[in-house]
Amino acid sequence: VMKAIGIRDIKIKSLYLTKYLVIAVLGSLIGFGVSFPFSKLLLGSVTKMMVLGNGLGIIPNIIGSLLVVLSILGFAYLATGVVKKATPVDAIRKGQTGERFKKKSKLKLSKSRTNSITFMACNDVLSNKKKYIAVASVFALCTAFVLVMTNTVNTMKGDGLIDSFSARSDLYYTDQDKQMSFMHEGGNEEIKEYMTKVENDLTDMGMPGHIFVDAQYIFKITSNDNEYSISCQQGIGSTIDMYTFTQGTAPQNMYEIAITPT
Repeated sequence: VMKAIGIRDIKIKSLYLTKYLVIAVLGSLIGFGVSFPFSKLLLGSVTKMMVLGNGLGIIPNIIGSLLVVLSILGFAYLATGVVKKATPVDAIRKGQTGERFKKKSKLKLSKSRTNSITFMACNDVLSNKKKYIAVASVFALCTAFVLVMTNTVNTMKGDGLIDSFSARSDLYYTDQDKQMSFMHEGGNEEIKEYMTKVENDLTDMGMPGHIFVDAQYIFKITSNDNEYSISCQQGIGSTIDMYTFTQGTAPQNMYEIAITPT
């Protein structure tokens, strides 16, 4: 219909691009803001027991939000390419009748200080609030999910995560079968012999190093007639200064252990 009354193609495209730019920016800002509490909620159960930090800051989130806005504008630009092919007859046959018996919005062109393109875009959004609120809400929700996953992946890849599981090392090696083979009386002595053998093998291959093991155990504990399963970690071949303690003091005496509030 706009084409039928003489509005140029570029102006019609600008109308829709302006409209979807506003929706995309609003959705990205909402999703960007919501992603942080969502990320904390997602990792809430583990952050109490882990030393987690954000090593990359909010730069990846900002870049992601900008890319989403640019993608939306790109799709909108491609979608409005149909304007060039549409004829006034097509517009009249497939468009609305134009009849309206109620006020669309409080905006008035005579009192607007903006150009006609911006006015028409804003007027269209305000005249169809429910539709555009739904679009912005879905866009914000989807953006939040993407940023939540991005934050989670960045956290799991963060340099500080290793402190939650083990002391820092140049190389980490896991062998479940080997671990199970030491799960018996006298197993600690066998572990130490195995560690010595590995150190000698590495030295013979020109890669001298110190080997230590962080053994994980699950124990059943009974307290006040209540049973609990607790996870315990024992360092074999490591020293206490190799571990990170966020509160309290590290164990100092023989057979002394550290216990978390959890």
